[in-house]
Amino acid sequence: VAASNPKKIHSYEDVKKNPALKLAVVNGTSHLTFAEGVGIPEKQLVVIANNADALATIATGRADAYAAVEATVASLAEKNSKLSTANPFTDPVINGKSMRSYGGFAFQKQDSDLVAAFNKALAAFKKTPEYKKILQTYGVSEQSVNASLMKTTSKLCGGN
Repeated sequence: VAASNPKKIHSYEDVKKNPALKLAVVNGTSHLTFAEGVGIPEKQLVVIANNADALATIATGRADAYAAVEATVASLAEKNSKLSTANPFTDPVINGKSMRSYGGFAFQKQDSDLVAAFNKALAAFKKTPEYKKILQTYGVSEQSVNASLMKTTSKLCGGN
């Protein structure tokens, strides 16, 4: 959002409730799906090609807010004094379910032993202070770190 969040945008719902507001999202992302899922009309969406376009889109007033993963938003806001993160921010609720994007790792289907070993090591690493420190270094909030600790690969990949 613009520095100091003058329009007090703290959720997708805030954009939906105010027809004068516009939300920028990258085409094909979960954030576009979230915006559509909470019912933000197409006329309030500014679909951009990539994260780098968000800086100019917000700074020039073409959109009032940009939706992306927290680390991306924090990184962009850090690079431009005309921008800030919308803090606090409430995750979108779609069909009664709170939604959030999580990062992931890709493996070949035949590498099931590697996947199992990776998931075991990741679960152990997530219990260390270093995990939290790394995420917070990239602008991830305590709330998001805690949310990530509540999710497992089986929960995320199982549609839960």
